[in-house]
Amino acid sequence: MAQISSRSPLASRRAGLLLVAVAIVLAIGAFFLGNTYLTAEAAKVNAPVRTVYAASRDIPAGTLLRAEDLATTSLALPDQLAGFFLVQTPGAPPPAGVAAIDLKMGQPVLGGDLLSSDSAQSVAPLVPLKVRVGADEQDAVGALNLPLDRLVAPPPKVRVHDRIDLWASSVEADVPSLQLVMENVEIIAFSGAGDAPEGYVIAVTVEHLDRYLFFSNTGSPLVVTVRSSRTAQP
Repeated sequence: MAQISSRSPLASRRAGLLLVAVAIVLAIGAFFLGNTYLTAEAAKVNAPVRTVYAASRDIPAGTLLRAEDLATTSLALPDQLAGFFLVQTPGAPPPAGVAAIDLKMGQPVLGGDLLSSDSAQSVAPLVPLKVRVGADEQDAVGALNLPLDRLVAPPPKVRVHDRIDLWASSVEADVPSLQLVMENVEIIAFSGAGDAPEGYVIAVTVEHLDRYLFFSNTGSPLVVTVRSSRTAQP
């Protein structure tokens, strides 16, 4: 019993010293964490105000941007974030390119939101891997430009992501009829100027292309009907 009681104070002192050491380590860690947080907050407060480009209107994906499509706004941006935004350079023209995503009016434009201006002629980056045909998903083989001057009626007002049905007009036994060429295909971009499109760029499958080329070679007049993207698709 005497030996047991003689070691208890020593063990208690060691435990106490261990607790003190742990408390010191925790206090040092808390100090550095707090200091890091305060430094980060101070950097935000002291971040320079920079002039960046933003959308001046709602811009659909696939639109070739013009100078009037961009406005400027001011943001407090630390150096580590400035590179993600399109910062205005005094005397330099506004950035050019094709919107890779839908941009909302007033939304700051990030560098990754713009594709090369060459994408206005080659919309390959916008072509989805799959397109829906009826209830099935099929591989997309590319994009097709449907010239609006091929339509026998004035083109309907559409926007990117609207879906259209393409019909071929024919006459059989003196009775006019419409045959479905492509059903529920998505408009992924426009060819021509954004405010005066010359064609609808649509993602297509092999079957779409075969049917389109067949009816185009027969000279059949074409008609488009629209399924708005504002309406839920099955």
